Amino acid sequence: ELALEPGTSPAFTLDLAGLPLAPGVALPSGTATVSPGEPPIVLPPQTRAFFRVTYTPTEVTDSWTTAQFVPEHGGIRVASNVPPGSVRVPISGPAIKPICSIPTEVVVIEGPDVDPDSLVHLRAISALQCASFSPLFAWSVRRPGSSVRTYLPGFSGDAATFKVTEPGDYLFRVEVLDSTGKTHCEADATVRARIGSDIRIDLTWTTPGDPDPTDNGPQASADLDLHFAHPWAEGEDLDGNGVFDGWFDLLYDCFWFNPNPNWGSPDPAFSKGPHLLGDSESGSVSEVVRMFPHDEALEYKVGVHAWNDNGFGGSLATVRVRIGGAVVFEAAEVPLEPLAMWEVATIKWPSGAVTPLTDVFGKPRILPHYDPAIFPGP
Repeated sequence: ELALEPGTSPAFTLDLAGLPLAPGVALPSGTATVSPGEPPIVLPPQTRAFFRVTYTPTEVTDSWTTAQFVPEHGGIRVASNVPPGSVRVPISGPAIKPICSIPTEVVVIEGPDVDPDSLVHLRAISALQCASFSPLFAWSVRRPGSSVRTYLPGFSGDAATFKVTEPGDYLFRVEVLDSTGKTHCEADATVRARIGSDIRIDLTWTTPGDPDPTDNGPQASADLDLHFAHPWAEGEDLDGNGVFDGWFDLLYDCFWFNPNPNWGSPDPAFSKGPHLLGDSESGSVSEVVRMFPHDEALEYKVGVHAWNDNGFGGSLATVRVRIGGAVVFEAAEVPLEPLAMWEVATIKWPSGAVTPLTDVFGKPRILPHYDPAIFPGP
């Protein structure tokens, strides 16, 4: 015989499927008892058989305090022809609602506002008290832009660090889990990486036709030029769309001819304009424009001109835009033929938003044979 004792809580059920009745014969699925008069369970000497007890609680307490547990009781009666003949197996089970008596909290050591490129230290503090398991933690993050950083040393401890690389809001979340992976409670914390006060634009390039890209000096490599135009820049209308392109403007385009324009004040001693750091004419394959703008709402434009290939052919140009030290935009290895003008992107200030400029096909906007009259190409 094998059955639940009378008076056992209905929270318990037996599943005896698979227990042997005879060689090759087993109890069918759904069998919950073996009563007197029914074919008995037959176990050969020195063998074992297993059955399942299921507990589906009918009462649940909201507290982890043992004194407030509401256990459900019962017993299993096993009768056999082996002494002592009858055995009672007591069973009981309490059910506790898995709640956090005090909400879990995410503590950010650096506070809610940090600079881009900061390493943020996070700690989860949970008041979850449970006698049956030690809490596990799982971190996640919703990050701005194209940030791809991950948690260090990992995302499963009660403490973690995270490198914020781009301006914007980072939503950090920790979930408290049990050993089965079930979430019991969670908490969030938002960290804002402030937009810095400066704009930096980096242009680098490679020229596949250059047999020695490591040499230096005039005409040692293709000559590409970085342009950074103020919204008042006019220049010429070489694309023929009826609007000034803005490039090669002698006052409002910062490039090799106008490396330090003053866009902030008529007083020459007070400059808020951009500065071109280095010129590729010296043989380098990089140029940098940096600017500390005033707070006026303006939209600037970034461009790259393939001024002179010096006989080496086309180049592959890469532009990175940094706001407050953090990379917020990158376009890598864009092919440029000699005299091509690549209209890269616009930068809105003071938001720091960067918008790529593309053609009707969604590809980089490149104006071929861009040869201004004021600075004719070689």
